[in-house]
Amino acid sequence: MYRNILAVVNVDDEINDGQVIDTLEQKMDGDINVNLDNAVILDDDSDSAHERYLHYLQDWIFNHTDPLFEGCSPAGFDEWKNNEDEENNEEEEQEMFNERTSAGYKIITIIPDGNQEHVICKREMSWGDDYVVGLGYHREDGTWNQGMYSYKTVDDALEALIDVKYSYKKNSLINKLLEYVDLNTDTVEEFYQTLIGKIQMTESEIKEYGCEFCIPEEEGQNEND
Repeated sequence: MYRNILAVVNVDDEINDGQVIDTLEQKMDGDINVNLDNAVILDDDSDSAHERYLHYLQDWIFNHTDPLFEGCSPAGFDEWKNNEDEENNEEEEQEMFNERTSAGYKIITIIPDGNQEHVICKREMSWGDDYVVGLGYHREDGTWNQGMYSYKTVDDALEALIDVKYSYKKNSLINKLLEYVDLNTDTVEEFYQTLIGKIQMTESEIKEYGCEFCIPEEEGQNEND
């Protein structure tokens, strides 16, 4: 008894000079146990929408062979085509936002930073080229969380990006350190001496980080001065 088997066979098109089905028939010719009844080329990147749809049906069959899918049916041509168009539009938009932002600025470079990305882009202004830094760039829609503008060169924009990222990390660490020291000192005087002595902060830096309350008043200082 012969069994009907649906199989996907990939044949090298270049080696066989485009005659892939002929090659497949020749390979199976003379085998009394296997008969090639039908064969058709179904490329998923074909210019023919009909052929791409048939390729979708092929994949649908292989993905729904489990008895649990009994009663399910594939999408009709119109529904499949609409889904394909939506996917293509999303891919085109994604590709577009790798080259230009949603505002139309040309992207010079996208810089990875952990689980986020930053972008440096160029915008054409009436006075000439102007470079922009976008912190927290979103490729899916071409926007960013925070922008820094009006840099004359790419190097200036890159330097600004490095500076802001370094300063943010540095400030974050110092704030955590100050919080720790504050919690582990008994008096304001001890807090001040720790900052000045062990951490070696200047009084201007202490003020910059909002801890000026611990700076002792100068002797002889009068509130009316």
